[in-house]
Amino acid sequence: MQTYITISDKIIKHTDTDGVIHWIPKDEGNTDYQVYLQHKETPGDKAAQKAHDDKVLSDKAASDAAYEAAATQKAALLARLGITADEAKLFLGGN
Repeated sequence: MQTYITISDKIIKHTDTDGVIHWIPKDEGNTDYQVYLQHKETPGDKAAQKAHDDKVLSDKAASDAAYEAAATQKAALLARLGITADEAKLFLGGN
């Protein structure tokens, strides 16, 4: 089954019937993009787009959680040392 997934405002991911992935730039002069514009959205397209969007959201949530955990650990360490983030930067030679 072939599917089209909008990855960003500049690119579309097309998986053909053989499972080969093609990256299509959103360029009016691109023949593959013109074919995409004529394509009628299928249930497979909708399911693939939803799966992609869900993965993007999940990855972002995981990234945000990891960032928050690192920030919490950093704040706890600075509190244990009794110094501010600016003082730590000065001590370590950072900007």
